[in-house]
Amino acid sequence: MPELFQEGFNFHDQSTDVRDSLGHGTAVAGLIGATIQNDMGIDGMIGSFAVHILPLRITNSMGGASIKGSVDAINYAVEKNVDIINLSFGGTQFSMLENEAIQRAIDAGIHVVAAAGNEAERGNPINYPASYANVLSVGAIDADFQRASFSNTNAYVDVVAPGQNLEVLTGTAQTKSLNGTSFSTPLVAATLAMMKSIMPTQTREAREKTLREGLVDLGEVGRDDEYGDGAVYMPRTLAHVFQENVLNQLQGNELIRNISTFPVKEVTNTHAIQVLFNEDLHESVAQHVHLFYNGQQTNIFNVAQQEKALIITPQTQWQDGMYTIVIDERLQNAAQLTLTESFSTTFIIQTQ
Repeated sequence: MPELFQEGFNFHDQSTDVRDSLGHGTAVAGLIGATIQNDMGIDGMIGSFAVHILPLRITNSMGGASIKGSVDAINYAVEKNVDIINLSFGGTQFSMLENEAIQRAIDAGIHVVAAAGNEAERGNPINYPASYANVLSVGAIDADFQRASFSNTNAYVDVVAPGQNLEVLTGTAQTKSLNGTSFSTPLVAATLAMMKSIMPTQTREAREKTLREGLVDLGEVGRDDEYGDGAVYMPRTLAHVFQENVLNQLQGNELIRNISTFPVKEVTNTHAIQVLFNEDLHESVAQHVHLFYNGQQTNIFNVAQQEKALIITPQTQWQDGMYTIVIDERLQNAAQLTLTESFSTTFIIQTQ
């Protein structure tokens, strides 16, 4: 997991003791920080991305919290210049003070992501802070991409993410399975954190726009109260980010445009990427192949040519992370005719 900052604070006890007495915060932090497909069997997102967690506690030993604690923690996070605030809690009380603190955070360029609530079968109330303006309200779906029966539905739901039967950390050697929008929320926060890591200069508004462009539309076509704008699917979202970042880094090359991102693949760390063409290739093609690792261009790869194919392999082995290979449209066939457009393919490496 990412190293936890020392600036963490307990706003209930007014101390630096941020140990979690209930396991809720530990589960949330684990979902953000654990490596994808780790050998512990827990769900997680960040992996090799340079992301850190600032732990702030606002609850007592029974899980109760005050508006003052929430406001103080949000203000503290703003002072510490965080990029994303994950709020895996909620209630039906609208608070002007809490709303104002959240809007200050948003005005500072911080993403605020909150749980939509788990009371769909118990009155389906409007919950805050998820329903404040500009907050990303997150509902939950199951493994079949269906809305979890408990996940609140309303006009404020923005997106959904997995939130049922998630295997989480407990603070002991054991793990356990949990349900709730509290646990779908950190998966969205983690996706935004990875996006920030790849394109650090992108604004909050632009990043959330990119997030929405990578959603999987569920339920009714377009936005609906059950699924919001759709489900966050991290590989698809990051493929959109990589595509935009690739274009930014290659903007001096006027021939690079209209990159068509192929479906994301999971491959082994020595896997060879084979790109097939319908005609024999020109002798010199390697210069038209570009590789990006976690969003940054790199040259740690080899290109071999076999008539109608390009074989792309690592110099030693692929490191854990996400890669995008771009073949630009200057690539020529044997008759020296160029491609009609450039294209890319994205793949993930995650060793055990």
